[in-house]
Amino acid sequence: MATKKTTKKTAVRKKATPHISIGGTLNRIVETYLHPQEVSESSWRWLPYLLVTAFILRAIVALSGDFVIHPDEIMQYLEPAHNLVFGSGVVYWEYFYGARSWLVPGVVAGILWICKLLGLDSPIYYIAAVKLFFCLIAVLVPWGMYIFSRRHWGERTARMALILGVFWYELIGFAHKPMTEFVATSLILTLLALSPMSAVTLRRAFLFGVLGTLIIAVRFQYTPVIGLILLVGFISADKRARAAMLGGSLAIFLGVALLEIFTWGGAFHSYYVNYKMNVIVGAGRAGESSPLIFLMWLFIASGGLATVMLPAATRIKQRGFILALILLALLPHMLQNHREYRFIFIVTPLWLLLLADCIVASTGLKNAIEKVLWPAAAMSYAVLISVLGIFNSIPLQKNVYQGFSEETGKVNFIINQDPVFDLYGKLANDDSVHGVLDLTRSYFNTGGYYYLNRHIPFYDISSWRDLIVPEKTSDYASHIISNSAFVPENTGVSEQGVPFLKTDKGNIRLPTFIFNGKTKKITYWDNRGQEIVLDDYELLQQDETTALWKNINTPTRDWEDYHIIAAGGLEGVMQRIFRDNIPQVPPRYGVKFKDEN
Repeated sequence: MATKKTTKKTAVRKKATPHISIGGTLNRIVETYLHPQEVSESSWRWLPYLLVTAFILRAIVALSGDFVIHPDEIMQYLEPAHNLVFGSGVVYWEYFYGARSWLVPGVVAGILWICKLLGLDSPIYYIAAVKLFFCLIAVLVPWGMYIFSRRHWGERTARMALILGVFWYELIGFAHKPMTEFVATSLILTLLALSPMSAVTLRRAFLFGVLGTLIIAVRFQYTPVIGLILLVGFISADKRARAAMLGGSLAIFLGVALLEIFTWGGAFHSYYVNYKMNVIVGAGRAGESSPLIFLMWLFIASGGLATVMLPAATRIKQRGFILALILLALLPHMLQNHREYRFIFIVTPLWLLLLADCIVASTGLKNAIEKVLWPAAAMSYAVLISVLGIFNSIPLQKNVYQGFSEETGKVNFIINQDPVFDLYGKLANDDSVHGVLDLTRSYFNTGGYYYLNRHIPFYDISSWRDLIVPEKTSDYASHIISNSAFVPENTGVSEQGVPFLKTDKGNIRLPTFIFNGKTKKITYWDNRGQEIVLDDYELLQQDETTALWKNINTPTRDWEDYHIIAAGGLEGVMQRIFRDNIPQVPPRYGVKFKDEN
């Protein structure tokens, strides 16, 4: 990095006086690779304005529409919170067997409860409130990038890091997501802003311990990253600060244990079940993808900018700490069998920190042209990639978000988003809706009751086959969401003896509904391949991918309650985890009709 001269525009920096640490060798290592500096002047005057800009940009994307990077977003965080507050929801296996902590869903539930208390219990209000809350949390990322860079690399690098953190498209596009990778990333950058622990108050040291342990509880897979940050903080702290750190860490440790006991009946129950589940199921994912797939995804998503990690390594003492954090994030995820881009989200702001320092370092080149050309070219290219990224126009970008589980929907940030969420919004505000059948996807890919927010029967294609066939459909669903422009060809039977319908989009197992693009009618094929036209449904609207139908009659069969247990099919795996105490999945999704004895 170029030598920085103190000017009126930059902060005056003084070396922090380290306290007595655990061993001189460890302390020297910390000083060598972190070289913290105290700053005597106030922060950049544009800092608050840029942070407000960061929130506005994130809010614009969040409120412009909906997309789902993975079904976990709804079924493991939003839907459980809705079920807790409003009393209706789909319960997937994670929350039936207790494989997820209530930390993040509990926060969402708190927001929903406040909205309900204020009378803002319509999806249009509480969905926006939840999104804006997580956007606010996400602003900690550019703030943490600025504070960390300012203390360790100087004011000029800090300003560059702040600008990159505010405007980078991935940090904008995923800001409102409640998933643990994104929440943990915001908290990790805050933790970096607090480190190291030399010459700090006991309150800050306590907060350091609280935050570090909380991040591990939120995203256990980031433990190696957090472990290094906590270790550095512990080494650089004095005895009183270390005690405060341990006190904060212990407080969160006990708090999480109590939460687990209260919600699942045992300390750290969800972490144990989740770990065992990943070990058992993960073994069957061997060969799913190459460990190097993460590097390819980073290269595509960054337009090649992430390769800055290579030249950054030439100044290992300057940037070694950040490089070590990147490796600690990448290597454990590369070693596991199941890989998705979202798992390594923490790497994005870290390589942006390296990019910021490399750009500033290039201004110290001796050649007058190069010292201007390289920074200008790097920033211009970063702006180009960020603009292309937010419009999903980077070459091969869509391949980055398609996990190998093939459960991911359309990940489009602001244009061409999944239209099914608009349909759910209309159904949520339509009093004529008495039962919904979504034929386009399974429960885990739907918007769930979180988007529907009505105490009405709600079916996906699997539950419809189990609960309705071969009865009259119009007695159950007032509205049907189907695929559009499916043109049927004929029926057939698979080698296993399963009847199926041949369509222009592949074979579909019978019995099933399908939109007949020729007759403009919704058609039902029974399990013998017989075609039945549903004349009692009229087409309300249609786009390129979906169609919405309304029953001209009123369905008569209602449920006793609106909790759907969609947790079947894992009994064998759970038997290995729970032994003889395996919870039993109720038959028929736990659904009982009111007119049943």
